[in-house]
Amino acid sequence: MSGSDPSSASGFGHKVIGAIKETTGHLFGASGMENRGAAQRTQGEAEMAAAQRQGQVQGRQEQLQGTYHETKGAALGRTGEELSGKAERTKGNIREAAHNA
Repeated sequence: MSGSDPSSASGFGHKVIGAIKETTGHLFGASGMENRGAAQRTQGEAEMAAAQRQGQVQGRQEQLQGTYHETKGAALGRTGEELSGKAERTKGNIREAAHNA
């Protein structure tokens, strides 16, 4: 993975470049290139999966925080907090759904 945060775009790039190297190595009988390409492809796939999981977790956190603020706002009659919580919960729903696709 590149850096400390996984990235779908970076992972996809590694996956594609690795697959190209792997195929090229296979076609030309260059086992070293083929092996390095396979490793890079696998690294890219792992980074993409990690980015997906990270997005799912972040979405779930936003849902929980939003639900808390929405409930607290409703219980205390604070319409602003209730609406803000609902918006945060909705944002979490969208983020989680986007990373489940």
